[in-house]
Amino acid sequence: MPIHRSKQTDTQYNINYRKDIIEFGRKVRARREARNISLDDLANQINSDKASLSRIENGERIPRLDKVLRIADALHTTPAKLLPSRYLDEGTANILPQIYERLMRQSVEQRRTSIRYICAMLDGLAFSNNQNS
Repeated sequence: MPIHRSKQTDTQYNINYRKDIIEFGRKVRARREARNISLDDLANQINSDKASLSRIENGERIPRLDKVLRIADALHTTPAKLLPSRYLDEGTANILPQIYERLMRQSVEQRRTSIRYICAMLDGLAFSNNQNS
């Protein structure tokens, strides 16, 4: 089972997570600017601070799932349009809020285990997509 390593390359599958983090940040910034929303306004809408949001947009920080959902909602888009395209398509992105709700009902240890499995599945999908390219 692959191990999810944020901000690193998984040498077993040659997956560059840093690239994904940067892609997400660029998509958030592009959508925010296209909607003429300032960094301050978006930060206020998602109950975050400007510095934290700036680090996300610059690819320096990985947002939690709840923040991804709040950002997508504030920008009037779906998570699939913000996340790296190799992971999700429009159809599967609609299940993210349901996954988040279920995770929040679990104990901390159950949640960690679930997230490890989800990351492993995503890594497997990314590896499969890289092999097919």
